[in-house]
Amino acid sequence: MKTYPVADRITRDDLQKLGIDPTTHRQQYLATLGLHPKGVMAVYTGEKRTPRKGEWYLSGSIVEAYRAPNDLGTVFHIARLVKVEEVTIVRIIP
Repeated sequence: MKTYPVADRITRDDLQKLGIDPTTHRQQYLATLGLHPKGVMAVYTGEKRTPRKGEWYLSGSIVEAYRAPNDLGTVFHIARLVKVEEVTIVRIIP
């Protein structure tokens, strides 16, 4: 499953739906600098249509997820948020 970074602020409701405590989740980031919230990504749902207010959609030459501020008139790929865990793999070469 391909994941995409989230470029807009995630709401408390979105975090709760993902099982993340909104009081402990840090959203200190600047998407314009390429810094995205940790632990949350977006995935393509398979739908391609005009997003409704509050829905997540994928856009950009470097694809990121955005929340529709209102009902949009342009067709986009619809996304949903997923909880992810970042893992670092270290390989020691003898």
